[in-house]
Amino acid sequence: MSQEPSNPDFATVPILISYQHGSFLKFYSFLHRCITQFENGASGPLTSIMTSECNGRLGNQMFSYAYLYAFATFNKREAYMSAVNSNLISKYFKVSLDTMDFNLSSSVNWTFHGHAPGNFKALSTATNHKFCHNPQVRRYFDDIQPHIQREFQFHDEIQRRAQVQLSKAHLHITGREMEVFYGVFRTQFVGLHVRRSDYMSISFPATAEFYYSAMMYFHSKYSNTIFVVASEDLVWCKESFSKFVNDGFRIYYLEGVSEDDGGLDMAVLVNCDHLIFGVGSFGFWAGYLNSGEVIYCSDCVNNGTVWRTDPSMYEGDYGNFVKPSWKGMSNTGKTTITV
Repeated sequence: MSQEPSNPDFATVPILISYQHGSFLKFYSFLHRCITQFENGASGPLTSIMTSECNGRLGNQMFSYAYLYAFATFNKREAYMSAVNSNLISKYFKVSLDTMDFNLSSSVNWTFHGHAPGNFKALSTATNHKFCHNPQVRRYFDDIQPHIQREFQFHDEIQRRAQVQLSKAHLHITGREMEVFYGVFRTQFVGLHVRRSDYMSISFPATAEFYYSAMMYFHSKYSNTIFVVASEDLVWCKESFSKFVNDGFRIYYLEGVSEDDGGLDMAVLVNCDHLIFGVGSFGFWAGYLNSGEVIYCSDCVNNGTVWRTDPSMYEGDYGNFVKPSWKGMSNTGKTTITV
């Protein structure tokens, strides 16, 4: 697990404003403080504010939030979630940052960052920063991993519903209520996230051979394993994984969860003991928040794809995306390789 910065001042971890929460005056109090400091000729730096705004679904929005939180922490600045970011993040997680009102955001003079700045731990205090696109690179927040994981704690109701799903999986597979005990005979839930959809045209989605090899790894290691599958293409999953039951794999599919409730799928995967994922930011965060072993497909995004070298994604190196402690398996399902 990554170490915290050597001299962090987490008393200054981002403070957020919400117009809806009656914090309108707080925002203008902050501006007045900066103006007064400037008019008085204070030699110290003016306090600048930060926000982040990007397109995308839950995984991308989590990256956006993680960068904002980390940049504000490292630079000891106040930070504010955009409404776009908050719509998904606040729905599922107990984040400490609140939402900036759109009208307030429109009144601020921002310095826009199209990519994550190279000096992200020493940003200028003379301007307000808005991060509009962020690569999927963990080094920007790995130094404060425990704090990022704390920010992404699920709301109690989401956590409860995730546990209900795992109980249903156990009952469906075994015909018994889930046992609550520890030891080698305890059920090991292994989550699988299968991303296909848009990756079909711009990448090489993980093959059935990859999932078989990864599942066999856990099936051989633990005597009481249940695989829990989350995907936007469960039809492909069922067709591809149906023959796996001949090898004793016990598989449960998360059905009936709407696309608008993807955070519940993620909560189930995070609550599993271990995780397998093919590609994508959703799978990354399920792995980053999972406390067990993580296996990923190492050649879904390979040198033949535009995303492998696109600086807006992984800064030219897929190793910037995955964690060194995760296990990479190839799409052939035969070779374990490292990035």
